[in-house]
Amino acid sequence: MSNPHSTVHYLVPRAELASEEDLSALSERGITKSKLPLVRKGDAGLKGLSFSVGQVVKFFRQSKITGGEEVFFRLIVE
Repeated sequence: MSNPHSTVHYLVPRAELASEEDLSALSERGITKSKLPLVRKGDAGLKGLSFSVGQVVKFFRQSKITGGEEVFFRLIVE
């Protein structure tokens, strides 16, 4: 599920719900939900998406240095 923003802006990264595979890969690296950085449910990057508090979001953004896509995870809080 990708961002259904009515207007897409280059400063707003694409977001989707982290899959169980993503969460298990994080767990194998010793990263638990409590260790993830936080994002508020009302954040502009989550606008138009139906996520709940406690879920993990996977963000994708373009790297200015490598030109490739970087992936990072955030835990949704109220």
